[in-house]
Amino acid sequence: MDLRVVCTRVKNSLADPVIRWKVFALMGGKMIGLALVLAAMKIFIAPAVYAADGPTPEINALNTVWVLIAAFLVFCMQVGFVMLEAGLRAVARVDQHPRRGHRRHLPSAA
Repeated sequence: MDLRVVCTRVKNSLADPVIRWKVFALMGGKMIGLALVLAAMKIFIAPAVYAADGPTPEINALNTVWVLIAAFLVFCMQVGFVMLEAGLRAVARVDQHPRRGHRRHLPSAA
């Protein structure tokens, strides 16, 4: 849609008092909802608590272990996706090749 058309439609819509009232009511309701959410966050979310001392060596070791395990799982997922894509490409090539077997044709029920 052209920018001039959009500007004309917005001007015509805002000139109509019924549409203008609906837009302001909708925006007012959204602002009230946002204010309520922010007030609830201020009341119910506790302030951050920091540890007095730094992390212990055991905690550092556990953090390292879970990061390494997560990285290993990501590497495995990438290999799995590559194998999935390769299999889908092979099936697509077999289905498109005219001299190879027809894999999608099923025996008729008649």
